[in-house]
This record gives sequence, C-alpha cells and structure tokens, in this order.
Amino acid sequence: MQTALAEFNGLQHVNLTLGASNIPANYLIPGVLPQLADEYPGIRLSMQTGSSQTIVERLSADEFELALVGSRNHERALVFEPLADDLLVLVVSPQHPWSQIKTLELDALRQSPMILREQGSGTGKALNESLREAGFDPAQLQVAGQLGSNEAVRQTLLGGFGAAFLSEISVRQELLRGELISIRVENLHVQRQLWLATRSRRELSPAAQVIVALLKKHCANP
Repeated sequence: MQTALAEFNGLQHVNLTLGASNIPANYLIPGVLPQLADEYPGIRLSMQTGSSQTIVERLSADEFELALVGSRNHERALVFEPLADDLLVLVVSPQHPWSQIKTLELDALRQSPMILREQGSGTGKALNESLREAGFDPAQLQVAGQLGSNEAVRQTLLGGFGAAFLSEISVRQELLRGELISIRVENLHVQRQLWLATRSRRELSPAAQVIVALLKKHCANP
C-alpha cells in the first residue's frame, strides 16, 4: 500500500534535477541525502552546480524546478525564500603574517594578497556589499586570484598563500584543527542569506516538495 501511495503521489521512479551554487551544493545537500534515501528511495536527485548568478539564470530558463543560491536578484518571474544564514569569515593559514592577530583593522586588508571567488558568486557579492557599507572600496584589495569554487580557495589557503573570506561552515573543521585561522576585522560583518529559489506561479512537483521540506528541516536543526 505504501508503494502504491508513493506512486500515486509521484514519488516513485522520479529523477529530480535542482541547481545549487557552491556552498549549498557542498554543505546543505549532503545533509539531506541520507534521509531522502531512507524515506523516499524512489526519488533520484541530480544536482547542477555553478555560481549563484549562473544558477539563477538557468532556473529562469526553466532548466530545473528549484535552486539553492547565495544571492538573489529581483526578477519577478522568480521567488526567493530565505533558507539559512551564512557567515563569511576572514581566513589565513598558520604561516600567514596575520595568523597571530586576533583583530585586524579594516584598512589593513590592502596589505595581503587576497583570494576571491569568481564574478557572479554569492560570496563575492556579499563581501563587496559589506566592504562598501563599512567604507572600504573593494577595488583596493590586492587580488591575487579569483577562483571558481570555495574548495579551490580553501586549498590555496591551506597551501600557505594569501587570505580569503570564506563561509564559516565550509572551513569549520579546519578551524577546529588549527589548519586555518579566522581573524576578526574591525567594523566589518559579512553575513548573507542562502536562498531557496523557485519560479513564481508554478506549483512544485511532489518530489520537489519533498526536497524543500527536508532542506527546511535540516537548516532548522543543523
């Protein structure tokens, strides 16, 4: 009977594709997969990744039903619902000259090579907006590279080069092990929302509704 009900509700033999930017793809989706496999084994999840800007554009082009992104736009054809908070922290390796500094002056950000995310990333957008609000021009940063994933930036820092603003959840284990060091920056707080994006006036399929429910539960009880 349960199998028949699942088939009736469109939850058996379903391939669901969603879009996700870097942080949600790596740190939210893995948290819901075990429960999805246990409770809804008929749903097979496929994830397409890219920058927040790219994923939103693909959602607008009707390539998938829903997306998880680190920034939003104001396109009327889309609906953005807050899903989780994401704190960005300044991170360096223990070999970096700043590693022994607990609090850094804002103007000192000019003095170290910085590793940034690529254009269109939610991380980069949130950082630039917060820097401007604090009175610091992002163009004054000494940009050593712009990389296409959070993992690439993290690996660069672990190699001992540069400084970067990264999602705290993405480097939590490295911070606990002392492999990376976080530094407070005076008068700067970089926090953004992670968003659940869907197309307006479109009812989600039963499988997509299941994923949304699992994600909300996971984010409410991390």
